[in-house]
Amino acid sequence: MTPPLRGKLIFHLMGALAEFERDLIRERTNAGLAAARARGRVGGRPRKLKTNGKVALAQQMFADQSHSTSEICAALGDFARDTLSLRQGSRITRIMGLSYVWHVPSLALAIGVLGAVMLFGINFNVMLPLFATDVLHAGSIGYGFLCSAFGIGALFSALWLAWGNQKPNIHALLIAALIFCALEIAFALSPFYILSLPLIAGIGFAQVVMGTIANTTIQTVAPSHLRGRVMSVYLLVYSGGMPLGNLFAGGLAVLFGAPISLLIGGMLSLVAALAGWIRCRPAEQSLATSINALKIK
Repeated sequence: MTPPLRGKLIFHLMGALAEFERDLIRERTNAGLAAARARGRVGGRPRKLKTNGKVALAQQMFADQSHSTSEICAALGDFARDTLSLRQGSRITRIMGLSYVWHVPSLALAIGVLGAVMLFGINFNVMLPLFATDVLHAGSIGYGFLCSAFGIGALFSALWLAWGNQKPNIHALLIAALIFCALEIAFALSPFYILSLPLIAGIGFAQVVMGTIANTTIQTVAPSHLRGRVMSVYLLVYSGGMPLGNLFAGGLAVLFGAPISLLIGGMLSLVAALAGWIRCRPAEQSLATSINALKIK
C-alpha cells in the first residue's frame, strides 16, 4: 500500500472514530436529560433577572453609557457579569457598539477612514503578482523583491512607532492615510521597477502607521465597558473590508488591467481620507476629551 493510500485510510478511520464518539456523547447526554426531566428536575442555574423592573433598569443604565458592567451588576443585586451579558445579549447589546461608534466623532472617523482604505486601497496580495509580471516585467524574482520591500517598510514603521511612543492623533492618522494614497497612486502609474521598490516600501510604512494609530485611538477613546463591542466593529471593518476590496480590485483588473484597478482604488481611498480631513475638528475634540478623562482618572 502506497503512503498516500495509507494516509487516506488513517484519515477516514480517525474521522469515523471521532463521529462515533460524538454520537455516543450526544446519546448519553440526551438520556440523562430525559431521566432528569422525568423526575421533575430542571437543569441550569436559577434566573436572577426575573422581574421586568430589573431588566428595564439594566437596559436604562446600559443606554446611559455612563456605567460600567460591574457597577450595573452591583446596583441590580451583585451577580456575575456573565448573567447580565446573557440577559442583555438581545437587541441593546448588539447595537450598542455600532451606536457608540456612530455618535463619537473620533471613533467614526478612524473606523470610517480605515475601513474605506481597507476596502479600496489595500489589495496588494492580488495586485502585486500582476504588476511584477505584466507591468514591471520583473518575473518571480522581482515579485519577491517587491514583497520584501513592502515588508521592510512595514518593519521600519513598527520600529519607529515603538521607539517614538506615538500617541493617538487624528491628524497623524489622516496624514498617514493621505501619504498611503499618494504613494499607491504613484506606484500604479510607475512603469519602472527601480522606482516601484521604494514606492512599495513607503506604502508598507504608511499602512502600518495608519493602522497602528487608528487602533490606538479606538482603544483610547472607547470606555472599558464598551471596548469589546467597539473593537468588534473595528475588526469587522478591518478584516471584512479586505476580501470585498480584493474582489473589487480583481474585477477592475480583469476589465481594465492592474494599473487602472490600483489607480481607481487609490483615488477612492484618497477621497475617503480627504472627507475625513474635512470632519477632523470634531474628531480631534472628541479625542482630546477622552484623553483628558483618562488623565483625571
